[in-house]
Amino acid sequence: VKLGQAYANLSISGANARCLAMLAIFKLVIEDYNTPPGKVLTRDLTNHINIIIQFLIDCRPLAVTMGNAIRFFKTKIGAIHPSTPDMEAKKFLVEEIDQFIQDKILDASNVIADVASAKIQDGDVVLTYAFSTSVLRTLQAAHERGTRFRVIVIDSRPHFEGKKLVQRLCFMGVSCTYAYITSLA
Repeated sequence: VKLGQAYANLSISGANARCLAMLAIFKLVIEDYNTPPGKVLTRDLTNHINIIIQFLIDCRPLAVTMGNAIRFFKTKIGAIHPSTPDMEAKKFLVEEIDQFIQDKILDASNVIADVASAKIQDGDVVLTYAFSTSVLRTLQAAHERGTRFRVIVIDSRPHFEGKKLVQRLCFMGVSCTYAYITSLA
């Protein structure tokens, strides 16, 4: 319930942050889960997770990364043989979630930042919208390499997330311009 509220009131925002929070909840659910007598872990846990997913969707639409993580997770649940002991299955699922986080979120974000930051050259002007951790990491990497560039952050209601990007970039010493999307017309 707390995670859904955090999504709805935007205290957890951004695709990666929301996905990481969801996967952390999945891990807690797995650790607390016990297969009821006469049930099979793969079916019962999937039903359990589906209720959580629907609640999160009701609070705020899923980000693409969350949908990918859910498909991955359900595939891993489905791959567990029905005769696998619960403790072994739960350990497997938690390890798979940890590996997904590392490979598909953290490492992928770092690769994106490395590749994209190499495209930024001295004197470039980068135009971006709102806030993205991947964009922030990209701009940080370019700045840390010593590349001198400017950033124009376009933002809009209702959340004005671009302000956060401007604050972080200015703190690093990157020259920024902030504008509302309506000023582009």
